[in-house]
Amino acid sequence: DYLAGGILQEELDHEKSAFVGSFIVGLDTNAGIASQLLSAEAFGFGPAHLDRYPEMVRRISLQEVNQAIHAYFKPEALFTVMAGQPPKRS
Repeated sequence: DYLAGGILQEELDHEKSAFVGSFIVGLDTNAGIASQLLSAEAFGFGPAHLDRYPEMVRRISLQEVNQAIHAYFKPEALFTVMAGQPPKRS
């Protein structure tokens, strides 16, 4: 339970590695580079953001993530959505 105990360092390391890896793989095509450049420009970060972004993610600390979990994760505000055919009732 992330809210009660926080995320573990091992979990954070894994998620950061996967996230950075996915970002880098996404830059393997011209379309991927163009998409990321467009996003960087739209948010006012500039093209150099693509070079800085992986290191920014790697520097996120366990304390920062756990603070964000407590600040923004509100289980009482969640709800369940179901899609498809509901089961037939007898």
